[in-house]
Amino acid sequence: MSRIEQSPKPGKVQRALIACQDALGYLLQPAASASLDFIYVDRLLSSIVEPPSDAKQKNGRRGVSILRQWMIEEGPGVALLEILGQLLWRVVDMSSDQVKGLRQALQANPRYLSMIYDPRSTELVLERIERVRQNKIKACLDFRNSVLGYSPDDTPTPDEAPPPWSPPRVSSQIVVPQEYFPVVQDEKAIVFEPVSWDPSLSYNGLIKLHPATINYKGLWTNELERDLLDFYINIFVPGQTFVEAENTYLDLLNVAMRSESTRHAIFSLSASYLKDYSLSGNIQYDYINHRYIALAAQALQRDLSNRDSPESSLATGMLLVHHGVVNEQEAEMCWSWHVSMIDAFQKAGCFDPSSEPALYMTYQLILALTTQTTAQIHAGPPMASCDWLLQCDFRESQRICGILGTSRRMLCLISRITDLAMEPSTSEEKLARAEAIEDEILMLDDWSQTATGEALDVLLRIAKAYHLSARIYLLCRVLGATPLQARVVSLQAKLYELVISLPVDGPYFTAIYPLWCCVMAAVSSTQAEHVEMLFERLRNISQRNKGNIGSVLACISNLCAWIRSHPFTSTRQPGWWEEMLEAQPARLKMLSFG
Repeated sequence: MSRIEQSPKPGKVQRALIACQDALGYLLQPAASASLDFIYVDRLLSSIVEPPSDAKQKNGRRGVSILRQWMIEEGPGVALLEILGQLLWRVVDMSSDQVKGLRQALQANPRYLSMIYDPRSTELVLERIERVRQNKIKACLDFRNSVLGYSPDDTPTPDEAPPPWSPPRVSSQIVVPQEYFPVVQDEKAIVFEPVSWDPSLSYNGLIKLHPATINYKGLWTNELERDLLDFYINIFVPGQTFVEAENTYLDLLNVAMRSESTRHAIFSLSASYLKDYSLSGNIQYDYINHRYIALAAQALQRDLSNRDSPESSLATGMLLVHHGVVNEQEAEMCWSWHVSMIDAFQKAGCFDPSSEPALYMTYQLILALTTQTTAQIHAGPPMASCDWLLQCDFRESQRICGILGTSRRMLCLISRITDLAMEPSTSEEKLARAEAIEDEILMLDDWSQTATGEALDVLLRIAKAYHLSARIYLLCRVLGATPLQARVVSLQAKLYELVISLPVDGPYFTAIYPLWCCVMAAVSSTQAEHVEMLFERLRNISQRNKGNIGSVLACISNLCAWIRSHPFTSTRQPGWWEEMLEAQPARLKMLSFG
């Protein structure tokens, strides 16, 4: 009688691996995430938050501990492997080496890697954690009401006063008003008085305490979001410009009333500042920052896919670019990110040339390109002309933007200088076109719509600094003039005196301080003491304020170091600007000079 040979049973690692593959297959089905059953994932997350304490559940605690550590090391998405309820009870019986072998096997699975590195997986698990927290809060409230004698029907609604000692009601869902209404002045607004601040900070820098009376009740759903909005409105926004009537950041609140992406971007930006400025809660604010920026990016992607409101998309884009600028050292993004952002808006038909957020993003890009080599720019994403900046009447094109400190026409001229520097035209052609650009700069008549008195004087001086800087940039990069050339010497002296005269604290020191002009003044200087003075000035600002000044200081240091090691011997040296840029690190971490 023949003997039937049976294949050996799969080991613990193999069985767990098969369970994980089944879970990955289930997650890849075309159904929407709302139709998936997360009961096992929620049960796992609940156990991770509150591990079982019963001595009889010792093995259960071990399994929870294994998956908790796995999530910490490889990301929240690991929890989704429990979607079918097949992983937790398997790892309980596995040794440390077997768990290690399982993880190594999964690391070779593209589906697994795709899941844990997908931001949507991370956000999905974070949402489930929030749901678990809400359920625990609700259960505690229900039990508390029961012991106090409240029946379920007597439980106060959100619009009613809660029973004595009840915790605040928190909702994870953002309620968007049915009808749009503008942000208006309201005497009953909540005024935020910050506590636990770093005592070395003052309100004379970019952080300014200007309590505003604004009704923004429809923008927040819990105390955390209210505090983030308080910070944004009363402390962050005043530091962006001293031209209060033209503060676009305040106008974005109107958009946020009906835009989920803009609202989340505001929360994320506030959290990124609070992480650095508060004495406590840094880890909490870091988590909040990453949570809301993920939500904002996802909502923005939906807006672009659905070709929804261009105003909403651009507002969110502006806030995300600002977030990237001031957190550049963490994000490690380069200037080409701006191009991708603007290109996405244009392809989705969500780019409004008259929009100030569109102008802000383009401003960051144009200035960043001035320190990129021709090869770097050509190697990056293709860029359209910035002539759309002039799609307005001539006088409007010369109006100084309140959050930039310069005009549309000035930005367009700086962009044309960079374009001209990259063209392989003859010296005669370049000279003629360079002279035409300089004539346009000289004929600029900047004006402000609302600034008056001392505010207007400071604003016009900032705008003048851009004029002088653009002329220096034109002479040096396009025509090859060196810092020894008489016109460069004259322009640099005027620019230096102008920059040094600008306030670096008090009400007229805001985010429109012209960093790009400081770079141009330093690079074109022949006097070491001028460079040192500019460097120290910026370093003092950097020590007191969050922003991108650290990157600007690194840029100045690198560029000036090259100039010191390559002393000029003549007043004209074609191509020296390009050589200086080519000698810089391959990837100069620089998002913005604004």
